Amino acid sequence: MKSKILHIALRIALIQEEFSETEISEAVNLLQEAGVTSNLFTYLSSNNSKFQPKSFSSKAKSESPKTQIPIDLKNNEPEKYKLLIEFESSLKNKEILIESVEIRRLCESLDKNFFSSKKSRLDLIHQLIQLLISRTVEEIATIINEVKNKEKEDPYYKLSTFLIDGDSSHKPEVEE
Repeated sequence: MKSKILHIALRIALIQEEFSETEISEAVNLLQEAGVTSNLFTYLSSNNSKFQPKSFSSKAKSESPKTQIPIDLKNNEPEKYKLLIEFESSLKNKEILIESVEIRRLCESLDKNFFSSKKSRLDLIHQLIQLLISRTVEEIATIINEVKNKEKEDPYYKLSTFLIDGDSSHKPEVEE
């Protein structure tokens, strides 16, 4: 019984690490609107301070968890804006850098002073985009290409491609 409770606690902790409080709240609201009820939803949406997570700083509250690429960048540097929007979209759709740790490593490689403790994936994407905004279009393009090429060299990527598409080098020849 205790292992089951520990398993549930770990799953909840993983959800809290991967998603922002806003995302979790929106998901709970969506389920409630669909008619799904649970004591967990009541707990998550309660205003009881005993159950609310501790706030750490006003700075953390003021930062939006969503990536915000400045609009003036669209007018002043449209190519950079387009690159960043496409990269952000790929990240959010988990097409590249699927794990949060991969985004964190990229941020650390771009800024040696980068430090991030247990932030959601969306927060890490925001920080990564902020690091890239100060770079030139050429640097951004190079970084994005390196990320995409590295993904393709990853043994897990190769395995998943093989499992999904099969091995094209061993296709049987069809006689006509």
